[in-house]
Amino acid sequence: MTAAVLRCIIAILYIKQIETVDLKERLMAISITEASELKRTILDNFGVTLHFHDGCGGQYFTLDERNDEIKRFIESYFDKKGMTVTFIARGTQFSVGGNNA
Repeated sequence: MTAAVLRCIIAILYIKQIETVDLKERLMAISITEASELKRTILDNFGVTLHFHDGCGGQYFTLDERNDEIKRFIESYFDKKGMTVTFIARGTQFSVGGNNA
């Protein structure tokens, strides 16, 4: 199996972990520029690398370790944009959805 196929399988498995079909239908894609800006902000403010994954199963982010302060920052960051964040994997992976209503 190639690395690309493995990445797709991992991304698909991640999407399947999302708890509700409604949320899955509302997943949003963000631009590479916006992802890059968020990565830079997290690195500058917390000294932690945020990883952005954009594959055939959708987009998601990962952190190397759980950090509640970063989690709150990320939730606030996307809330200001009218978007929701769903964390899984003990708070080290998350995806972004639309309409936080």
